[in-house]
Amino acid sequence: MPEFGKHLAIDSTAISSFAKRQNNNQTADGRRETDADYGKKEYRFVREDGTLEKIVKWFGYNLHLIVDTIYELPVAFKVTKASASDIAGEDARLDQMQERQP
Repeated sequence: MPEFGKHLAIDSTAISSFAKRQNNNQTADGRRETDADYGKKEYRFVREDGTLEKIVKWFGYNLHLIVDTIYELPVAFKVTKASASDIAGEDARLDQMQERQP
C-alpha cells in the first residue's frame, strides 16, 4: 500500500466495563474489576436549547488509536484506564512507531 502511514489521525474512545468496581476494603475476590476506573469527557458547544456542554462519564477504559487516514486502518493502539488523558503519551507513541516502522 503506497504511502501507508504517511497521513495519520489520533483519537480515543471510551470502553465501558459492566463488571463491578473494586470493593471498598480492596480485597481481591475475583468478582471485581481491578484495572478499570472512572473517566469523564466534557464537550463544550451550544445546542438548540441553549445548553453549553455535554458531560459523559463511564467506568472502564480508554482505547487510544493511531489510524492511517487514507486507508482507514489502525497503525497503533493502546488501552488505558478511563481516567488517562487522551493526549498524554501520544508524542512518545508516535516516536516509538517511527523507530519501529520508518
